[in-house]
Amino acid sequence: MKILKLFTLAILLTAAGTTSSVIKTAFAQSITVSMAKDQGLVGEQPDGLLGIVNPPGSLEIRELVQKTNNARMDVYEESSRRQNVALITVKVLAGKNLREKTAPGHYIQHNGKWIKKGLLP
Repeated sequence: MKILKLFTLAILLTAAGTTSSVIKTAFAQSITVSMAKDQGLVGEQPDGLLGIVNPPGSLEIRELVQKTNNARMDVYEESSRRQNVALITVKVLAGKNLREKTAPGHYIQHNGKWIKKGLLP
């Protein structure tokens, strides 16, 4: 039963980009997030949140990360409530999915350190 809930949750998180107005708002900013990722300024963390690779980052990047993470947390909290699954479980699953979908050469956080995907030691 727990596996089925997690599978359903994964589907909801994947579909959230097309069904949630919060995510649609974040999607409108995704080009900026994509540009920041292309420039190596931000990357995906294991907790499902976007992080700044070299803090503190510019004000523009900090605001982008904050807005993106606020939108993600809205979706994670909604999914947690709807599926009756702990928020941390939702975040970790989302982090796993986001890091897996990260393009090679973009940053992901691994064991607390930022690395370019595809360059694991």
